Amino acid sequence: LLARKLMLDQSIFEQIFPEVVGDEIGCLDWVFDSIQKYCRDGEIYPGDKGKFQMAKGRKTLSPPDGLRQIVFDQLNAYPEHRSLIRFASMIGERFQSTELVQILGSERKKILIELEKVEEDTGIIQDLPMEDDWFHITPLKRKFAKEFFRVTEEGPVSSMVPQVVRESHAMIALGYERSDCKDLETLSKVANHYFFAGRTHAANAIQFNLKLAQEYSTRFQFATAGKHLDMAEEYAETKEEINRIRKDRLRVLDQECSTKRDLDLSKARLEKCSQYLENCFDSDPEVELIMLRARHEYADEEAVENEKKSDLWKKNVSDGE
Repeated sequence: LLARKLMLDQSIFEQIFPEVVGDEIGCLDWVFDSIQKYCRDGEIYPGDKGKFQMAKGRKTLSPPDGLRQIVFDQLNAYPEHRSLIRFASMIGERFQSTELVQILGSERKKILIELEKVEEDTGIIQDLPMEDDWFHITPLKRKFAKEFFRVTEEGPVSSMVPQVVRESHAMIALGYERSDCKDLETLSKVANHYFFAGRTHAANAIQFNLKLAQEYSTRFQFATAGKHLDMAEEYAETKEEINRIRKDRLRVLDQECSTKRDLDLSKARLEKCSQYLENCFDSDPEVELIMLRARHEYADEEAVENEKKSDLWKKNVSDGE
């Protein structure tokens, strides 16, 4: 189907794009650029019925440059654009110039002019003129740009992340933080990018991941809340930080227990309260209150569970089992 749409003879299409069912076909501009190059080089030409055919005397075509190599060559050829492309690739496939303004602290007009120049020189970033303020990087070009810059999304335990990438994550987080992150999506971006930013920004990674965990907990998304508590814990080093995260875990667990009747969950809450208070030198009225509630609710859950077992036993006896 794609060969017909491109007016290519099937044999030519199969030679040029043997990976047509692979990843790179996801970026059609690479396909179009490759066809244009073959035409310029005289390897194919418009033949009968408008279909492209191989030039006379040719039986095979040279393989097209892979999209990865094209992106790498463009980034090597235009080092002046690397910083902006790095930030754009770290933000997402679709982004607003306003985001770059907030992150880089630069004038909007200057950013727009640079984005225009990047598109003109490399084609890696594309303007979306029908959508005000929006720009786009195709998924595969973004993937290869991130590979070029060694962009990863890893926490403090990784030793493979370049320092410039860590600091870029911190700048992105700060940019979103400046935008008054009140909605969950923006708060998630701030928390995640601070987590990827390394130990230099540990305090912010802990602060925003704990805040995000509480937000998810209020929305009854307890598994996601637990994930961000784990992310905060990766940065915790002082006793104060460790206790703060343990207490937030208790709060989330307490909220989860209030939404469902589960004996194992109630038991886990009771045990964690006990462990927290044993290691806490000062009294903690909030945790003591959770402990009191946990005892009563666990007793209730246990009574319900025992009643169920008793009813089942009676039923089995009456059925002669």
